[in-house]
Amino acid sequence: QWTDKIARKMQASKEVWGKIFGTINTRDKFVAMRRELAEHEWARLKANNSLECRNCHSADSMDITKQGARAARVHEQYLFSGQRTCIDCHKGIAHRLPDMHGVPPGWSEASDDPQKPIGHWLASRGDADAAPPAER
Repeated sequence: QWTDKIARKMQASKEVWGKIFGTINTRDKFVAMRRELAEHEWARLKANNSLECRNCHSADSMDITKQGARAARVHEQYLFSGQRTCIDCHKGIAHRLPDMHGVPPGWSEASDDPQKPIGHWLASRGDADAAPPAER
């Protein structure tokens, strides 16, 4: 909805104060706060069920037969069931990720170990590109 988009744009304009008051007015200060800022955004997106994503992307319009097997499984298991929302798995899709140590991915695969995140599982099998970006 356009009203949600406008409301978010107005909220984002308040972030200019961080530059004005000097909390993120240099690259170093911004990088130092990147994780905190990202966590705030992740929580906001989680709370609104990834509204900004869903403005364009609808789970109802997804054709999982056109997705890779892993993506189809994960979307069916987590997204379509309502267990997860977009931001749980797609952190960093719009912005460069901060240091992600200690941040679990939003999904796991039941292949070898149901508690092991799939990125770590694939990386252990030699697929380094499948690991989360902070681990590459």
